[in-house]
Amino acid sequence: MLEHMKKHLIETVKTYPKITFIFGTEKQEFKNVSQVKINQALEILQGSESNPVSALDLIEQGIKSKKGIKSYRESAFHVKSLRRRDKLSQLELSKKTGIAQSAISSIENAQRPVGKKLAMIFSKIFNVNYKVFLSDLP
Repeated sequence: MLEHMKKHLIETVKTYPKITFIFGTEKQEFKNVSQVKINQALEILQGSESNPVSALDLIEQGIKSKKGIKSYRESAFHVKSLRRRDKLSQLELSKKTGIAQSAISSIENAQRPVGKKLAMIFSKIFNVNYKVFLSDLP
């Protein structure tokens, strides 16, 4: 291919000024991303037919990577993920639930369990089944 034609091809590739990927509790932003790079990332995420990446695998990895008390990690992951999904700060969630912001932080850091009463409150706020917030006690 002639040099002057290569330059034209590069210039016509669409570039996005800002892209944000959210995987569970992790958020990563990229600036000036080309469509080619996005397509490459999607191929990696989709995996091959013999090694697909599922949403459940990503959630499981997010839960396992959480620090704190092991039996509280799953509920911590769900509270933080749903809070972020709904674009709520810990303080806003605190006001909606009536519990202290520090308690929300402790829950999200797997240092405190979510009891049944609070699970019911979270279920109404996030419109999900309350059982997703219940942890096994250590």
